[in-house]
Amino acid sequence: FDESSSTQPEPVLATRSQIGAGGNFYSQRSFAELFADALAEGELSLQQLALTVRHSFKDVKNVHSYFASFVLQHPEHRVVNRVDKPRAYIVHAGYVTKDGHTVIEDISEMSAEPELASLAIPQYPMNGFNTVADYQSFLNTQLTTMGHFWQGLTFKDANGNRWRTRNSKYLALRSLRGSEALPLDR
Repeated sequence: FDESSSTQPEPVLATRSQIGAGGNFYSQRSFAELFADALAEGELSLQQLALTVRHSFKDVKNVHSYFASFVLQHPEHRVVNRVDKPRAYIVHAGYVTKDGHTVIEDISEMSAEPELASLAIPQYPMNGFNTVADYQSFLNTQLTTMGHFWQGLTFKDANGNRWRTRNSKYLALRSLRGSEALPLDR
């Protein structure tokens, strides 16, 4: 979302490898189309979403552009577990100032607009673990409760460092999928 234009700028979607989000992997439709489905499910347009991200930083001056990072889940793009309906989860939002300074904020740390809060990734209320046994107990409870379709946990510290714990049963199922993109090859 570029602020340098005098007219209302159009938001631009991008994946890690392509501006415009025109690529696809498990679906015949592009990531842009799948993302539009997820927004429509939440009755939100891309333009509304972009304006909401922009409004989250309304008090910041000298902004050149705004951005947000999402995780997309879609029935046509599942990895292991069946996905019932399209859903986009916001992970980060931020802006770039006119002098090139980039600020990235974790959505959980922002006082997000209600539209963004509704897109937040579900979190476990955690204050840390006192012992390894506490952590193992929590993890075992989650493995038992959530089953083999549960991916695991991602832990994040205040500096943005992340650590993942993956469910071995989930990883075994995912490995059965193979690395081929086309159903015929799989």
